[in-house]
Amino acid sequence: MYKDDPYYIDLPIDKKKEMYKELIALDNKAREERLEKHPVDITASDSVKLEQITEGTLIQHKYREEFTQKYNLTYEQVAGLQSEGYKEGW
Repeated sequence: MYKDDPYYIDLPIDKKKEMYKELIALDNKAREERLEKHPVDITASDSVKLEQITEGTLIQHKYREEFTQKYNLTYEQVAGLQSEGYKEGW
């Protein structure tokens, strides 16, 4: 990534690894909250499943928003961090 790339974060690798681990922990927390409220039920109707997915997405969005504000990042930079962390196996 280059500095003019909207996904670029100009930070040391160690800091980006730390942030990536925090981001994954927040995603896991959001998933756990959703499952606590709505355990997986394969017999549920499609509308109930859609409602559960939507609620899970809103929970994840809340945590992502807090993360972007904490580190003063754009959504593109968070996506870039997630992609880089995944590719690098952090």
